[in-house]
Amino acid sequence: MIENELAAKLRQAIQGCTLHNHGPVQAWSMVRDRHRNGEIEQNNVAQAAIDLCEARILTLRSEGVLDNDPRVVKEKVVAEFISMLFGVRESHD
Repeated sequence: MIENELAAKLRQAIQGCTLHNHGPVQAWSMVRDRHRNGEIEQNNVAQAAIDLCEARILTLRSEGVLDNDPRVVKEKVVAEFISMLFGVRESHD
C-alpha cells in the first residue's frame, strides 16, 4: 500500500535529520503532492508513520529498554513532530 510506504519514508526522513530540516520537507512534499492528486489521504499517512514510531517503542520496551533511552525518546519526538506537521492526534500507549 502506497500510504504505508510513504509513512515509512516520512518517519525515516524525519529521524535522519537532526533539526528536522530538509528530509521532512521533501517527505511532506511527496505526501502533499500525492494527496492533491487524490492518490492518498495525508492523515492516513501521518497516522501510519506515528503508528510505526509507537510500534518501535513497544519493540524496544519488550527488549527491556527504558523510556529515557535515546532510541525511545527519538521515536516519541518524531511521532510528536509528525502529529504537529499534519495536525493529527497521536495515539498514546
